[in-house]
Amino acid sequence: MNNEELNKIIEKSRLKIAISNLENEEKMKKNNKFKIAKILSVACVCLVLTTGIVFAKDIEKFIKERFDLGLGKGIDNAAENGYIESPEMDPVTSDTNVERDLGEIIDNINTSVKIKDFLMDDYNLSVTFNFEFEEKVKDYINFDNLHNIELSDLFVLDEENRIIYSAAVGEKRFNEFCKEHELNYKYLEFDDNYINNGLNWFPQRVSRELNKAELVYNMYTDNEYPRSKKLDFYFTEITISEDILDENRYVQGEEKTTLKGKWELHVDVPEKMYKRTSEYYEVISTTNEELKVNTAKLLDTCFEIGITVDNLKRPEYPEEVQKEKDKMFDLLVLSEDGITYTEESQKLFSERNHEIYTTSPYKEMIAEYEKENTPIICEGIKFLKDGEEGCYVLNSNGKKFKCNMSPSRKCRHEFVSDTQYEYYETFEMNKYTATDKITMMINYKGNMEKIELEKIRKN
Repeated sequence: MNNEELNKIIEKSRLKIAISNLENEEKMKKNNKFKIAKILSVACVCLVLTTGIVFAKDIEKFIKERFDLGLGKGIDNAAENGYIESPEMDPVTSDTNVERDLGEIIDNINTSVKIKDFLMDDYNLSVTFNFEFEEKVKDYINFDNLHNIELSDLFVLDEENRIIYSAAVGEKRFNEFCKEHELNYKYLEFDDNYINNGLNWFPQRVSRELNKAELVYNMYTDNEYPRSKKLDFYFTEITISEDILDENRYVQGEEKTTLKGKWELHVDVPEKMYKRTSEYYEVISTTNEELKVNTAKLLDTCFEIGITVDNLKRPEYPEEVQKEKDKMFDLLVLSEDGITYTEESQKLFSERNHEIYTTSPYKEMIAEYEKENTPIICEGIKFLKDGEEGCYVLNSNGKKFKCNMSPSRKCRHEFVSDTQYEYYETFEMNKYTATDKITMMINYKGNMEKIELEKIRKN
């Protein structure tokens, strides 16, 4: 492949991403929850909290109560019911070099780290780290402006030397780590022993008086974590980001300070986590035979259900709308760097996209397509109209559980052929809140259908 062909592929991918982002934004704008949804997605799903760390009491209370682990109500509830481990361990202290953005070493500071608590299930590894800094850290870090802490080169291994998590460290650092620990893995060649992960993280509490900070690190996978009995955490960098504020306290940029040392933390995984099991339900009645339940699985932290619908017709995307979107590409103009687009052309691109979604006849065509392409309506995939409900599950006590808005949420809502639609979703109900009989409410083509299920008893 020559450079010209490669550039064309990159350009095409960049345009697709731009279009996809704008389409998602337009869908959100249709609902009056647009601003709230953007804020909440940053707070609980995206990678950092950008609102600052030293919260006023009411904000801190809101964050603590609603985003305690940042993995959704199902996991928070499991933790409240004891599905969490607080290891007894002494802090690990390292003498660290203090470096600024350009790598300038300006001092060294003793920094201690320990694990406050953690939980591990099939899809999540959530760890709360406690940091304690030497008093002179205040000479270099203003906790009032701190908005993020990152373990830049974190590796997590288990007792069988499986890579449970690896930060985006690049091939050179990855190979160095593997050599140090006698591991035989190739960079980015994931398998059952070298697990591909996602990550969200946020500083939860900071005390400038005590020079302490608490960081929640949520690792998650689309596959499945092994039944590990021990976990070993290795990192040499703690990157702290602060907002740069003007006299009116408006953010003008950020400054990063990196503490470079060496930390190794080891924890034993409790039996309830490495011997975790799944329970299953079967259908006992339904109001619509078209909805075929192929799995209904209950875990310590969530409930998953899979449904197949046959004899549907996959809709075709409106040709007129697609033609208008294709024309939008002509509005984009590359900047001098040859990578990004000019702000003016991005603005024109966005405005035209908004016009397509909000003016006739295109908006009606798009609405009809989305209706046919999403026969099962679910919160978090499609914004609901006022008064409309998505899918949810009820236990026999009448308690209602919605979709689990977690970064590890397993979901699939799509046509897998021209006539078959698959729905797979994760809900907030878990082993601690489930009952032997449950009711699944499915919004199918605008009608609320009821599927009653009963737990399968083991002989």
